[in-house]
Amino acid sequence: CMGMRWLRLRLGTLTYEDWLLFCFTAGIFCGTAAALTFGGPTVQGCILGAAGSFGSGNRGVKEYVTVFRQRALETCGGWLAGVTVCSQMLFGFLTFYAGMSLAVVLSVLTIRKGLLGIAAFLCTVLPHGLVYLLVWYVLSGWSGQIQKKLHILPGLLLLIITGAGAFLEVFVSPFLWGLFP
Repeated sequence: CMGMRWLRLRLGTLTYEDWLLFCFTAGIFCGTAAALTFGGPTVQGCILGAAGSFGSGNRGVKEYVTVFRQRALETCGGWLAGVTVCSQMLFGFLTFYAGMSLAVVLSVLTIRKGLLGIAAFLCTVLPHGLVYLLVWYVLSGWSGQIQKKLHILPGLLLLIITGAGAFLEVFVSPFLWGLFP
């Protein structure tokens, strides 16, 4: 893509992995800045308020289907971005979004819980985050390939793995969240 070529000319020998690391780091800085700039009620309401809607009551199939549908759409979006001509740039933007989202959640938890926010972040995001990281890693590898392939059956396997991540997100992470009052 034109933007990626311009960036490579400006930054010298920028590899695809460097590009993803740059996007993730920029996302972390922007997410932290957004959380600190907009602060209290705005960011907490938008980020943890929406996530906290599942926090009360019993979790069931309805909540699982809602989370799985969202994560499956994200996985399909990453897969679709990986087969386009601008796949590396698009996946960089998705990586930026992931870094920004993680930074906002970590910042808000740290604002709410102090140093325990870091532990709360790790306990509540790590179980399903590791599964989603695996999916992201595979999708980013496909996106970085010069010759694009559709990867239909492996893509379906990634959706099944995404379903396992959604299960952890809906049923395990809230239990771990309860450890941090």
